[in-house]
Amino acid sequence: MTEYGDKYSDDQLIEKHQEIKRKIELLDAEHKKVVAPLQAGLELIKGALLQRLNARSPDLTKPANTKTAFGTSYRIRGMELKIIDRSLALKACLEHWNTWGSDMLQVGLSKPEVSEYIERSETKSPPPGCEVTYFVSVGVREA
Repeated sequence: MTEYGDKYSDDQLIEKHQEIKRKIELLDAEHKKVVAPLQAGLELIKGALLQRLNARSPDLTKPANTKTAFGTSYRIRGMELKIIDRSLALKACLEHWNTWGSDMLQVGLSKPEVSEYIERSETKSPPPGCEVTYFVSVGVREA
């Protein structure tokens, strides 16, 4: 068993859990207060550096950086993607499966729907091509 094993009752273990949890919450809140102005300072510095990089290299499609004795700042060009028509996107990927569709499409399944499928299945098995692993953990909540 664990360090606490058989030494303590369930009541004592849950009480100790809640005590530790409250201490962590207080420390997390204190940490956030201390770190918040530091994070804000970092964001201001990053904003100033980005303005300088953009002024030196206005073409945002090209890389830009500045190297100093203390380190390097560099411009990052990111992309956000949102599917606005799932059926149309899926159709395009399937139609171009052998060229780019298979690389672009990521498939995921809904856990609740898979769970329902397994419950209703005669063999109690997941859908073909899938593997399910179960685990057990414990949760503790306050009274």
